[in-house]
Amino acid sequence: MNLNLNPDPDQAQERQDQEIQSFTLVGRGGWPVAVLWLLAFLLGFFNFSLFYETVHGVKGVITGTVALAVEGTALYCVLNYSRSIEQHKEVLGIWGKRFFTFSLVHATASFIHTAGFDILNKPIYFYSHVIAFPAMVVLLTVGVNKIIMSHWSGKILKDLADSKIVSLRNRADALMKQSGMRDGHQIATLRAMIFAELTDLQSKLIPVIRRFIGVREERDRMVRDIPDPLLRDQMQRSMLDLFQEKPVKKTKKPVELGESQEPLDFSLPDPDALPLKNGTVKHP
Repeated sequence: MNLNLNPDPDQAQERQDQEIQSFTLVGRGGWPVAVLWLLAFLLGFFNFSLFYETVHGVKGVITGTVALAVEGTALYCVLNYSRSIEQHKEVLGIWGKRFFTFSLVHATASFIHTAGFDILNKPIYFYSHVIAFPAMVVLLTVGVNKIIMSHWSGKILKDLADSKIVSLRNRADALMKQSGMRDGHQIATLRAMIFAELTDLQSKLIPVIRRFIGVREERDRMVRDIPDPLLRDQMQRSMLDLFQEKPVKKTKKPVELGESQEPLDFSLPDPDALPLKNGTVKHP
């Protein structure tokens, strides 16, 4: 007997790799899925036959079709449970159990009705004619809406909508800033035009002021040259009345014409202190 107590490391590693490659996990399909489809077929058959045999006619067919819709929705929840995530997965699990419960109850009632138990036929007859149809319609309406509204794509659409709203807000802020810059530029242009007009007016006043100064100096010189004090005083008063100047207060020192009188103001108004539309005055 040949016992290899020290196997080759390369052979051991190769054997281990083969074992790892040959190992597989249990898949989602196979026998359990086949049994599930078989159960769904049986439950659907008994559900439809219950209402077809108890209600009869068109109403029985419609009620049986609604029962098949309940069974089909339950099958949808079970098959897609492992493929969903978050809240949608939880909703599929909860409503799948509810739909299958209804389907099992109807299948059991159908089996009892087929077996001919007279004691339970009256409650089954009352349930099939009065309660079954509105109960299944309400169940389908609420359950299907829950499944659709909890789908994970809704969260993605919400995130996209939030991103779009943020983008629109940023665009609006940028447009508002641009509009403010344009308004500021227009205001600055208007102020520059006002300053230009004021500069032109002041430049036009310079020759007038020079003439006024010359005339006033010539007037004062002529009055000072009068030798007679009474005549000089009379001429001073006449000049004050003519030029609408305030009389000079008498002091110990004789005051000549124009020495202590208030100067005339030839300055133009400040554009920033001009009155606004509401009557207020803008100050720097």
